[in-house]
Amino acid sequence: MKAIGALFRWIAKHRYTTARHKAQPTKGSQLLKPTFQHFERAALDIAAHGDNDTLPFDMDVRFCGDQAHDLATIAIGFYEELRDGPLKENNERVAGLEIPSERLIAPSGPAGFRVVTKIHPFWNIYLNGLAISLAEVLEPRRHANVHSYRFVDGGGEQLFDSNRTWRAFKEATVQNLEAAGPDAVVVQTDISSFYEHVSHHYIENFINDLGGDGKQISKQINALLGKFSAGRSFGLPVGGQGARVLAELFLNQVDMAITAAGVVWHRYVDDYVLMALFGWGVLQRGRDLRRSA
Repeated sequence: MKAIGALFRWIAKHRYTTARHKAQPTKGSQLLKPTFQHFERAALDIAAHGDNDTLPFDMDVRFCGDQAHDLATIAIGFYEELRDGPLKENNERVAGLEIPSERLIAPSGPAGFRVVTKIHPFWNIYLNGLAISLAEVLEPRRHANVHSYRFVDGGGEQLFDSNRTWRAFKEATVQNLEAAGPDAVVVQTDISSFYEHVSHHYIENFINDLGGDGKQISKQINALLGKFSAGRSFGLPVGGQGARVLAELFLNQVDMAITAAGVVWHRYVDDYVLMALFGWGVLQRGRDLRRSA
């Protein structure tokens, strides 16, 4: 939690920098606006790959694929009803609903475990559909050195580029290091318990920054995350596609900040590799981050 808090403070301190370097929508870029196709794609993805990939495949989710059209119709209808009503109702109506979910313990590594979230199929489709609309707008703004969950536009049930893997991430860092020469120094680090401590308020702000229907979507997602986090204002539901998109949205701010600070880096989810031609450069960046904390 201490590390996440330090990261939040560092982002806030450098927000003025990231704002200057924020990728602006270009001509022909997507407008943030959930559609029927986003929710239908969410249903097809769940039917094909499961509702939570940290748990055994639940055969019941095949229903999501069989009824994808009807489920997407209900989802887009509910979304448009909220969007077209008073802004505050986008949070209050969702917060007032009974949204079933379970927090479960799943294996992690040979001897560990982690808490994951199994969400009711419809609400999983709804959250993922909103997230797909976010990913569509976010993807062109992401740095090339991010190797995790690169969104595939128009990819059907396949949401993310299957070639952008952990292995590709490691290979890219090795190639970058070899090009940097023998005096380069590499620091490998990650953010401890990242998913469990992501602030919902930061997520809300970052969605708002995307424009379009951002204000409505951010309030709905904030309310959903509160439901899945037992009323707390932090934590993402581990195991689903929606949480992955929201995690990448958050870390995109970190990516822009460290790029603006002149750091050479690669990232896969919350694992970072920082590079410098001389050891002093890495040490200095580490001191800067420590002072920011």
